[in-house]
Amino acid sequence: MSDNEGVVRAMLELANRHDGAAIHAYLAEAMHTVNPAMGASAASRMHAVQSALMSGFPDLQYRIDRLTFSGDTVVVECTLSGTHKGAFAGVAPTSKRIELPAAFALEISGGKLKDCRSYFDTLTLMEQLGAIRAPTAAEAAFTRPV
Repeated sequence: MSDNEGVVRAMLELANRHDGAAIHAYLAEAMHTVNPAMGASAASRMHAVQSALMSGFPDLQYRIDRLTFSGDTVVVECTLSGTHKGAFAGVAPTSKRIELPAAFALEISGGKLKDCRSYFDTLTLMEQLGAIRAPTAAEAAFTRPV
C-alpha cells in the first residue's frame, strides 16, 4: 500500500467513526475542495458538509468499492450508506436507508489532503429519501444511461 493510499484509507476509517477532529488533522492548511453541488471552497466548507451528512445520517458509513492511485493522486469510488434520522438538505427525517454511489479524486502531499473533488449522485439520494419521485422504467430509459 502506498503512503497516499494509507492516508485515504485512514481518513475514510475516521469518517466511519464520525471523528471530524481527527480527519481535520489530515487536511493541508490551504486545502481546496470542489463539489458540483457546492462549487469550490476551503476545508471549512468540507467540514460543514461532513457535519451535515453525519447529522442527517448518524450511522453513515463509507464502503470503498475501488481505490486507484498514481503519484499524489488517489481516486476512490465508494458507497455511502446510512439511515435518514435527521434533517438533511431541507428534507425532514424519513428513517429511510440510503445506498449512495460517490467518487472522490484526491491529491495528497506530505501526508495531507491538498485537493478533494467529490461527486455524489444527488438525484439517487433525493429519490431514496422520497423527496422526489423516481422515474418510471419508460422515463428512465430516456434519462439515464443503460
